[in-house]
Amino acid sequence: MSDPARLKSFVEYCARNLVDHPDLVHVDERVTGQTAVYTLRVGPTDLGKVIGREGKTAHALRTLLTAAAAASDEPILVGSIARAHGLTGEVVVDAWSEMPERFSPGSALTAQLPGGVAQRVVVETARPFGDRLLIRFAGISNRTQAEALRGADLTVARGEVKPLPEGTHYRFELIGLRVRTRSGEHLGQVADVFATGSNDVIVVRGERGELLLPHLTSVVLAIDPERGEMVVEVPPGLRE
Repeated sequence: MSDPARLKSFVEYCARNLVDHPDLVHVDERVTGQTAVYTLRVGPTDLGKVIGREGKTAHALRTLLTAAAAASDEPILVGSIARAHGLTGEVVVDAWSEMPERFSPGSALTAQLPGGVAQRVVVETARPFGDRLLIRFAGISNRTQAEALRGADLTVARGEVKPLPEGTHYRFELIGLRVRTRSGEHLGQVADVFATGSNDVIVVRGERGELLLPHLTSVVLAIDPERGEMVVEVPPGLRE
């Protein structure tokens, strides 16, 4: 199930940007089993604003909430299987996870195969292989079985990702954030984040093309996943 607290904050944020009296916006939350029900309360004069003409605004809010809930349930990509290695069932894995223990023996992952089939796999052994990993999964004991996993994405459920200390974020949390400058100029959205030898690089794509920003405190001024926003200071000369 989606994180109810995050969805509640999302509803509040949307509603407060629609009304004239955001201080009167309140969202009640009731969770029963796997179902969360949200009741939105606004000031008397703002009711029409959240309903909209012919209910179009209310319908749009429901659509956004449904999309946000679906997105928050999407599995997190932690690695990809490149190919089989040797004759004993090992596979070469590109690891994308920022948690070294993610591929420790006993760890359970889901292998999303290219054909759309999902297979639960458990790490039996893992060892370094250059900048990759060599992993053997339980029950995979020969090259033929290993080759069947070629091209699979390795994922975990979002709920299995441990929260980070306040002020720090996983790379996947940055994907899709709107990016603007301190002065309010919209630059686009975060399309990718990749590591370099010294720091991560944030790929921003917008109407003017692609912009690569170093993930430094002097450049990335604020990150607010709840609002879906990142505020940056573009270094001089970077867009020339």
